[in-house]
Amino acid sequence: MKFADLFESPQYTFPTEFNLDDPQANIQTAKDLLSDKRKTPIAKSGQHGEYTLYELPRSFVLVDHSDEQQPKVAYVMKYKLVFHRFVGKQCAQQIIVWSNTKDPNTVNLAKDIFFNHLLANYKTVITDSNQTSDGQRFWDRRIVEALQQNLFVYYINLLPTREIVPITDYKQFQQLSNDKEIWGNDPKHQARRIIITTTQLK
Repeated sequence: MKFADLFESPQYTFPTEFNLDDPQANIQTAKDLLSDKRKTPIAKSGQHGEYTLYELPRSFVLVDHSDEQQPKVAYVMKYKLVFHRFVGKQCAQQIIVWSNTKDPNTVNLAKDIFFNHLLANYKTVITDSNQTSDGQRFWDRRIVEALQQNLFVYYINLLPTREIVPITDYKQFQQLSNDKEIWGNDPKHQARRIIITTTQLK
């Protein structure tokens, strides 16, 4: 296990500074993204009237094209791929998420991207290095949905104890959250993770 792996965890952090609430910064970001020749429109799930969901290297972006002169970003998610020797899998890990929560086109988009793109493509998604309270709520919802879809959910401790606990229902997860203190501010949370995967861990 690499030393850096020990510090990628669900420890709380302040909300990200990646903020597109400023109208001019948002418009400029949208124009920069649209000029990227690597972008691919995802027609099946991205065409919502004047909105298009694009996939770019390690990111998904929903753009509002209602005003072609001033396109706007409605949602963006960036991720990275990491390999944990203990888990024995390459895992996708969301690192930046921003959403215009007032835009109805972003409703359920995070869930759609998580299950139908990120998990579908990479088979395993792991919690980020740090989690805001919003991030915790996001994962709480994904865990419920993953269990409903009969996916595999695990609590993992990456420290030398190297603990893996299968999660089979939400009641167990709530109890585990209390017993293991999965979420929190202390340094001990730096090694505690949640994984959702399409295949059973060995």
